[in-house]
Amino acid sequence: MSQFQESQNTYEFPDTVKGSTLEVQSFEVLINDVPPTSNLSAVVCTFAKDGATTLTPTTAITSAASWQFTIGPVAAATMAIEEGIHIGDIKTTAADGTVKKYCRVVIKILPSP
Repeated sequence: MSQFQESQNTYEFPDTVKGSTLEVQSFEVLINDVPPTSNLSAVVCTFAKDGATTLTPTTAITSAASWQFTIGPVAAATMAIEEGIHIGDIKTTAADGTVKKYCRVVIKILPSP
């Protein structure tokens, strides 16, 4: 499980071959080694390349109180996106309405064999 602290982080998803399945990635947000005080209510992960959104994987909150969530899986057909580096971020919304970007995300899409 990847952990995010208050400071900005970058998470590099595993390199993925174009048209293959992206496996589930698990995450946890901590501030000074503990989850934020207000429960997690929403998570969005979006990737873009050359300014255009290329991928918005599904997310699931696995523990709102512990700020744990998953991103993916992403089906092979959805991963048939342009080769190259796709950059984005993970944004969270707390139950109190606070929206934060805890992490920048990067994924490299490799050519199909």
